[in-house]
Amino acid sequence: MDPTWIPPQVQLLASRERELATIVYSFGPITPADVQEKLSTPLSNSAVRSMLVRLVQKGILDRYSNGRGSWQKFFYGPKITPMQLKQQVLRQVAEQYFDGSLASVALGALDLMEGRSETSKTPVVGEHGSAAASSPFNRAA
Repeated sequence: MDPTWIPPQVQLLASRERELATIVYSFGPITPADVQEKLSTPLSNSAVRSMLVRLVQKGILDRYSNGRGSWQKFFYGPKITPMQLKQQVLRQVAEQYFDGSLASVALGALDLMEGRSETSKTPVVGEHGSAAASSPFNRAA
């Protein structure tokens, strides 16, 4: 993963959470102590750990451990990958504009690449067998 890539969900966080998440996305799997060292202003280790756990609960970060018992050490890493974000956006576009049909999204993208207009004569059928007529992006029959 590109160390400079930060998902848009991180940009929407409160400033302190955003700083912690940005550190994790920039450095990869990292311990709370290492995150604490990289903060712009001091924060206690327990506060850092608490915020990291909250970011895991929000789906922004993942938590890993190695060892067991007193040797156990936790690491925090990025949860959202660029590919996951692209897939999420494509699913949202499909639901919002193409009657849930990813095939229609792909055909719409192909139309754009080939310079076809929306007045094309090729009908597009949704995944559930119905024409996705509610979208201005669909090919008209």
